[in-house]
Amino acid sequence: MRIISTIKNLLTSKKILNKKLHPTPYFLKNLPTDTFTLSTTYKKIQQLQPQANYLQNKNTLLDFTKQLQEKQIIDDHEKIALHFLIKKSKKIDFKSFNAFAHQKNLNKKMQKLLMKSIHKLQMIHYITSHSS
Repeated sequence: MRIISTIKNLLTSKKILNKKLHPTPYFLKNLPTDTFTLSTTYKKIQQLQPQANYLQNKNTLLDFTKQLQEKQIIDDHEKIALHFLIKKSKKIDFKSFNAFAHQKNLNKKMQKLLMKSIHKLQMIHYITSHSS
């Protein structure tokens, strides 16, 4: 009983509530602070100046994928996958691209490559449309 009453007294005591904060220990003062560094690929994407209408037709999107490959943002396999997707897809939009990539008649390796390429293209589209 005595222990419980002591704990209650400590918890309700103003000494605990008014306790001063301890200064930062010495070993924590010398640690480096966290920093955020943009990747080189992200910087390359930010520097792109794509035409506002590169998703308007197949030719402009094909030219844009060539530009992405020249800047080493996408590799040869992703470029080939995107060219295949652009030529086979009914419409030039991300909804149609995703629907095409999930078709059952494509093998699993091709589906994974198409999905990776579509996600990268969506990321590029997002970054270029939101960067100033």
